[in-house]
Amino acid sequence: MSNAATFDTRTDSAIPVESPLTYSYRRSGAPGGQSYRLKLRERAMLGHLILRGGAIVLDEAVREVLGLNLPGQPQTLVQDDSGERSIQWLSPDEWLVIVPGGEEFPLEMALRERLGDAHYAISDVSGGQTVLEISGDAARELLMKT
Repeated sequence: MSNAATFDTRTDSAIPVESPLTYSYRRSGAPGGQSYRLKLRERAMLGHLILRGGAIVLDEAVREVLGLNLPGQPQTLVQDDSGERSIQWLSPDEWLVIVPGGEEFPLEMALRERLGDAHYAISDVSGGQTVLEISGDAARELLMKT
Protein backbone atom coordinates (compact mmCIF):
# COMPACT_ATOMS: atom_id res chain seq x y z
CA MET A 1 0.00 0.00 0.00
CA SER A 2 1.10 3.55 -0.60
CA ASN A 3 2.64 5.64 2.12
CA ALA A 4 -0.17 8.22 2.29
CA ALA A 5 -1.93 9.79 5.24
CA THR A 6 -5.62 8.87 5.09
CA PHE A 7 -8.55 9.41 7.40
CA ASP A 8 -12.24 8.55 7.49
CA THR A 9 -14.30 11.74 7.25
CA ARG A 10 -17.48 9.97 8.39
CA THR A 11 -16.55 8.90 11.88
CA ASP A 12 -19.12 8.54 14.64
CA SER A 13 -18.57 12.02 16.01
CA ALA A 14 -20.98 14.38 17.70
CA ILE A 15 -20.68 16.79 14.78
CA PRO A 16 -23.64 16.29 12.43
CA VAL A 17 -23.05 15.79 8.73
CA GLU A 18 -24.78 18.47 6.66
CA SER A 19 -25.44 19.05 3.01
CA PRO A 20 -23.47 21.86 1.32
CA LEU A 21 -26.91 23.36 0.62
CA THR A 22 -28.08 23.39 4.25
CA TYR A 23 -28.02 27.17 4.62
CA SER A 24 -29.76 27.82 1.31
CA TYR A 25 -32.55 25.45 2.37
CA ARG A 26 -33.15 27.60 5.42
CA ARG A 27 -33.41 30.82 3.37
CA SER A 28 -35.60 29.62 0.54
CA GLY A 29 -38.30 27.17 -0.36
CA ALA A 30 -41.30 26.97 -2.60
CA PRO A 31 -44.79 26.54 -1.24
CA GLY A 32 -46.04 22.97 -1.43
CA GLY A 33 -49.02 21.73 -3.37
CA GLN A 34 -48.27 23.68 -6.53
CA SER A 35 -47.28 22.43 -9.96
CA TYR A 36 -43.87 23.53 -11.25
CA ARG A 37 -42.17 23.17 -14.63
CA LEU A 38 -38.84 22.46 -12.95
CA LYS A 39 -37.98 20.24 -10.01
CA LEU A 40 -34.65 20.03 -8.19
CA ARG A 41 -33.89 17.18 -5.83
CA GLU A 42 -30.67 16.88 -3.88
CA ARG A 43 -29.03 13.49 -3.49
CA ALA A 44 -27.11 14.50 -0.40
CA MET A 45 -24.36 12.81 1.59
CA LEU A 46 -22.93 10.72 -1.24
CA GLY A 47 -19.25 9.78 -1.32
CA HIS A 48 -17.13 11.59 -3.94
CA LEU A 49 -13.58 10.49 -4.77
CA ILE A 50 -11.31 12.08 -7.37
CA LEU A 51 -8.95 9.57 -9.02
CA ARG A 52 -5.89 10.80 -10.91
CA GLY A 53 -3.30 8.79 -12.72
CA GLY A 54 -2.70 6.61 -15.74
CA ALA A 55 -5.86 5.21 -17.27
CA ILE A 56 -4.60 1.65 -17.69
CA VAL A 57 -3.40 1.22 -14.09
CA LEU A 58 -6.47 2.91 -12.60
CA ASP A 59 -8.89 1.03 -14.86
CA GLU A 60 -7.54 -2.35 -13.74
CA ALA A 61 -7.76 -1.39 -10.06
CA VAL A 62 -11.23 0.15 -10.31
CA ARG A 63 -12.56 -2.85 -12.25
CA GLU A 64 -11.20 -5.24 -9.63
CA VAL A 65 -12.41 -3.25 -6.61
CA LEU A 66 -15.63 -1.63 -7.84
CA GLY A 67 -16.59 -3.83 -10.79
CA LEU A 68 -16.78 -0.91 -13.23
CA ASN A 69 -14.53 0.21 -16.06
CA LEU A 70 -13.33 3.79 -16.23
CA PRO A 71 -15.13 5.74 -18.95
CA GLY A 72 -12.66 6.33 -21.75
CA GLN A 73 -14.44 9.05 -23.71
CA PRO A 74 -14.69 12.73 -22.75
CA GLN A 75 -17.84 13.83 -20.92
CA THR A 76 -19.13 10.29 -20.34
CA LEU A 77 -19.95 8.21 -17.31
CA VAL A 78 -20.54 4.60 -16.35
CA GLN A 79 -22.94 3.36 -13.68
CA ASP A 80 -23.57 0.08 -11.92
CA ASP A 81 -26.90 -1.69 -12.49
CA SER A 82 -28.49 -0.01 -9.46
CA GLY A 83 -27.41 3.48 -10.52
CA GLU A 84 -25.98 4.02 -7.03
CA ARG A 85 -22.34 4.04 -8.10
CA SER A 86 -20.93 5.99 -11.03
CA ILE A 87 -17.63 7.08 -12.53
CA GLN A 88 -17.44 10.28 -14.58
CA TRP A 89 -14.68 11.24 -16.99
CA LEU A 90 -13.22 14.63 -16.03
CA SER A 91 -9.99 14.73 -18.07
CA PRO A 92 -7.62 12.22 -19.71
CA ASP A 93 -6.11 11.39 -16.31
CA GLU A 94 -8.93 12.30 -13.89
CA TRP A 95 -12.24 10.68 -12.90
CA LEU A 96 -14.95 11.35 -10.31
CA VAL A 97 -16.30 8.30 -8.49
CA ILE A 98 -19.65 8.72 -6.71
CA VAL A 99 -20.80 6.03 -4.27
CA PRO A 100 -23.40 5.80 -1.49
CA GLY A 101 -22.40 7.73 1.62
CA GLY A 102 -20.16 5.76 3.93
CA GLU A 103 -18.60 3.68 1.14
CA GLU A 104 -15.99 6.24 0.11
CA PHE A 105 -13.37 5.52 2.80
CA PRO A 106 -13.45 1.70 2.45
CA LEU A 107 -13.33 2.16 -1.34
CA GLU A 108 -10.37 4.53 -1.07
CA MET A 109 -8.50 2.08 1.16
CA ALA A 110 -9.24 -0.87 -1.16
CA LEU A 111 -8.02 1.11 -4.18
CA ARG A 112 -4.86 2.19 -2.36
CA GLU A 113 -4.20 -1.44 -1.39
CA ARG A 114 -4.71 -2.61 -4.97
CA LEU A 115 -2.67 0.21 -6.54
CA GLY A 116 0.30 -0.20 -4.20
CA ASP A 117 3.25 1.94 -5.27
CA ALA A 118 1.81 2.95 -8.66
CA HIS A 119 1.74 6.65 -9.54
CA TYR A 120 -1.76 7.92 -8.66
CA ALA A 121 -3.73 10.27 -6.41
CA ILE A 122 -7.04 9.73 -4.62
CA SER A 123 -8.81 12.67 -2.98
CA ASP A 124 -12.00 12.45 -0.93
CA VAL A 125 -13.99 15.56 -1.87
CA SER A 126 -17.31 14.37 -0.41
CA GLY A 127 -17.75 17.21 2.07
CA GLY A 128 -17.81 19.95 -0.52
CA GLN A 129 -19.95 18.41 -3.24
CA THR A 130 -23.52 17.29 -3.74
CA VAL A 131 -25.62 15.92 -6.58
CA LEU A 132 -28.71 17.69 -7.91
CA GLU A 133 -31.30 15.86 -9.98
CA ILE A 134 -33.14 18.14 -12.38
CA SER A 135 -36.48 17.11 -13.86
CA GLY A 136 -39.62 18.60 -15.34
CA ASP A 137 -40.70 20.28 -18.56
CA ALA A 138 -38.20 23.13 -18.14
CA ALA A 139 -35.14 20.96 -17.35
CA ARG A 140 -33.72 21.15 -20.86
CA GLU A 141 -34.34 24.90 -20.99
CA LEU A 142 -32.47 25.39 -17.72
CA LEU A 143 -29.49 23.35 -18.89
CA MET A 144 -29.34 25.25 -22.17
CA LYS A 145 -28.90 28.50 -20.20
CA THR A 146 -25.76 27.33 -18.41
